[in-house]
Amino acid sequence: MRGTDFHFIGDAPTTQGGAFLGSPNVTVYYRPGTKGWSNKYDTCNTVMWNPANTQPGMSNHAFGFNIAGTANIEVALQATTNLANPVWVIVTNLTLVNGTATFNEGAGEVCPGRFYRLTNPLTVNHPTGMNRIDACHFS
Repeated sequence: MRGTDFHFIGDAPTTQGGAFLGSPNVTVYYRPGTKGWSNKYDTCNTVMWNPANTQPGMSNHAFGFNIAGTANIEVALQATTNLANPVWVIVTNLTLVNGTATFNEGAGEVCPGRFYRLTNPLTVNHPTGMNRIDACHFS
């Protein structure tokens, strides 16, 4: 991802056009279940940001799971051991090549009570893992 990407958590904002004029390399990411998105927003390409972990389990004394979502999106996998006062640490960054990736922790790395979340690599310090851009009007 580039530093010029935008991540929306709600429905597509209305625009008069030109909000991203002169920014040909901007990609706009949006979440599933939101409305008003198509393959372009203003002059930018749009991509659904929808990673989800699937099939968690133990194999050969190691914990792991698959991650599925839109092809080629980047995902930061974070972990914490305390949900009451979480300190999220990046475990790894992954690209969902062809829409999938696999995460496995080595047998010596498994930590009881470890919690995971998937976030955007550029916005890992935001509480939701995404830049918060609510629906608004661009003119």
